[in-house]
Amino acid sequence: MKLHGHTLDDSGLKTRYKNQPLFTATCLRNLEYLSGPEGDHAEDKKNQCGAYLVDNINNLGLIRAGSASVGFGPRWKDHEREAKKVTTSVFYSDYPDRGNVAMEDGRVGTFDELRQVTAVRYKRELKEGVTGLFHWSEKTLRCLEKVNPVGCTTLLEKKHRMVCYFFEKIYDLALGTDSGVSSNPGFECFVGIWNGGHGAK
Repeated sequence: MKLHGHTLDDSGLKTRYKNQPLFTATCLRNLEYLSGPEGDHAEDKKNQCGAYLVDNINNLGLIRAGSASVGFGPRWKDHEREAKKVTTSVFYSDYPDRGNVAMEDGRVGTFDELRQVTAVRYKRELKEGVTGLFHWSEKTLRCLEKVNPVGCTTLLEKKHRMVCYFFEKIYDLALGTDSGVSSNPGFECFVGIWNGGHGAK
């Protein structure tokens, strides 16, 4: 992240507390929008994979990180569907669909005020090369053999899902505890825990 100028340098990091975001002003001025209220900004990248950030168009800034092993477009469609439901999720409670009248109380905004932003992205056909950048210990591989997340039928797919979660968690930590509205702890489909993260109410 520092290599690409997304986060502060070492001297800048020393001045921040855990609740404060670590992104540079340059990064925030040059966001690449994938989905959102102003139309499709990067249609050719919708099927690429990796991790994304969520930006609030009303100047509240970056509010969430997410992973997209299925592709950015399909993952955003998942969010759009969930925002229409009655839920205890912090994210969808804060930003429900505009037509979801059952979730009006206590909301911060509505889902159509959010934009999906690139954090890390790469073409789907490169996922084997991306997972190959990481060391996989025997213990980790044994753990992966025991779990069967939905949509992951091969070891490569499990590795890829875990790498996308890893990218998400790095950006989630960089958001700071005051900014992130996701209540998920990360690596949810592997640990079997949802709504238990730092944003949980």
